Amino acid sequence: MASEFKSLNVAVIGGGLGGLSAAISLRRAGHKITIYERHSFVGEVGAGIGIPSNGSKWLYNWGVDVEAGKPVVANRLIIHRWDNGEVMATAPLGDSKEKFKYDTLSFQRCDVHRILLDTALSKKGLGIPCKLVTSHRAVQVEAELGKVTFENREVITADLVIAADGIHSKMRSAIGITPEVTQASSCAYRHVISKAKLDELGLGDICSSEAIEFWTKPGMEKIVIGCAHGGEVICVYSFFAIDPSKHEKDGWNISTTPDQLVAKFPTLDPRVQRIMLHSKDIKVWRLYIHKPYPYWTRGRVALLGDAAHPMLPDQTQGHSQAIEDAAALGLVFSKQYFHGNSNQNLEAGIVEALQRYEKVRMKRAAAIQDASAKARDDLRERIGWVQKA
Repeated sequence: MASEFKSLNVAVIGGGLGGLSAAISLRRAGHKITIYERHSFVGEVGAGIGIPSNGSKWLYNWGVDVEAGKPVVANRLIIHRWDNGEVMATAPLGDSKEKFKYDTLSFQRCDVHRILLDTALSKKGLGIPCKLVTSHRAVQVEAELGKVTFENREVITADLVIAADGIHSKMRSAIGITPEVTQASSCAYRHVISKAKLDELGLGDICSSEAIEFWTKPGMEKIVIGCAHGGEVICVYSFFAIDPSKHEKDGWNISTTPDQLVAKFPTLDPRVQRIMLHSKDIKVWRLYIHKPYPYWTRGRVALLGDAAHPMLPDQTQGHSQAIEDAAALGLVFSKQYFHGNSNQNLEAGIVEALQRYEKVRMKRAAAIQDASAKARDDLRERIGWVQKA
């Protein structure tokens, strides 16, 4: 009997950006998806996020209502002198739509999350709407069986488990991977301010919705400012040097005060200091360098996004690489490539598909991890932005 396509019951562990991307892609491939989120609600922080054309193309192809996320398209890079804001250089970012058919988009993370969640759960679009289950923190997995145990002692079994549970992934540890991690030489504060507040402060000329702006000087200190939410929100990343040998408190929701933020940058352009003093949602972002993992899959389990390849933010590829992971999974488990009409064929088919996933994705993701780490220390390593002398 010839092998036929088999629709799988898929458990996606993690309801963040990567998990939702995987859910959409696999839903469209014809599978039944349940998303398990550890928190009692599904949401994202207000920080900014960039999605270059290699990621945005899939959002459009998946039928995501991209415009509902109020993206901003930046076309210029402006580099300022650290202490007084004098413009030292400008450069075009290039027309990615002309070159690659899709724009590089800037969002607030919460806006991207909203449009992805809407697409995953909507009755519209290809496939069966995904199911969302909250307050389910996965703590263990039996990879060969696809059996997942949650902190609340509930146990489920799935044909395929997608581990999108982030940089501190429990599923990654459960399939035998121990990350080799070093702390980066810098950390960042991420914070936001409204465009209306910026105008009220008389600083409306600082951030144009058409530009990404840097304040930089020799060393690790850098300020990056860009627009999101249709230009209504200004997203700021303020990088500062640390001693990598000292362990810093970690977590997505470690807050600080505006005064503490400004104190980190005593010689910075006073106008940017004023932005800091009026910023909201100020969080500390610890940065780590992960050596590429030896594998991403085991049995019926596949890692995705930060669970598979955590990377520094300096090539703006973090979420786009998770999107590429999701797209690859949708292809290897598509009707064109995935077949199995018995338990034996099904198990072999899943293993074969996951081997294809690793072959397609691991080398590329590792190269981008490396490029991102290089750009953290040297802005000239930023691909497509600054030409080397």
